[in-house]
Amino acid sequence: MLKINRDKRGGLISLNNFASLPFVPKRFMYIYNVPDGETRGYHAHKTNCQIFMCMKGKTTLKTITKNGTVEFIRQERSLSEGEHLIMPPMTWGEQTYFDDAVALVLCSKEYDERDYIRDYEQFKKH
Repeated sequence: MLKINRDKRGGLISLNNFASLPFVPKRFMYIYNVPDGETRGYHAHKTNCQIFMCMKGKTTLKTITKNGTVEFIRQERSLSEGEHLIMPPMTWGEQTYFDDAVALVLCSKEYDERDYIRDYEQFKKH
């Protein structure tokens, strides 16, 4: 999905083949200037699907999803420049930023505060 091109002039990351995306993006977020080691996120979306892309630096993503209604699946994944992770609805996410990281997030839905679950205990009850 993401292609990295580097030469003496610098780097260029391109997003190719929009038809391969699992949804038509309705919103995007560009996250930058996050202090090294700072964690953001701490929420889930009820219906929004996201594609989290590391454009520069490194990010560590902790995700928690439900397997049915009982078991929680916890994963941690480090993303480097040009790597991405698809976060389906009802995925609790926490992202930690390193090395002057820059992230781009594509969303399947427009912003709607009612779609957010910002309390982890509430997330576990859904």
